[in-house]
Amino acid sequence: MCIRDRFQDSAMTLANQRKKRCWTRHMSSVLLRQRKQ
Repeated sequence: MCIRDRFQDSAMTLANQRKKRCWTRHMSSVLLRQRKQ
């Protein structure tokens, strides 16, 4: 159980990191688009 919880936590953090990476990429692309206009 303890190991499973730890594994779940690591999976959650990995998913959150992936979300953050996608979000930052999205924001940077939006900023670039605004700068072009």
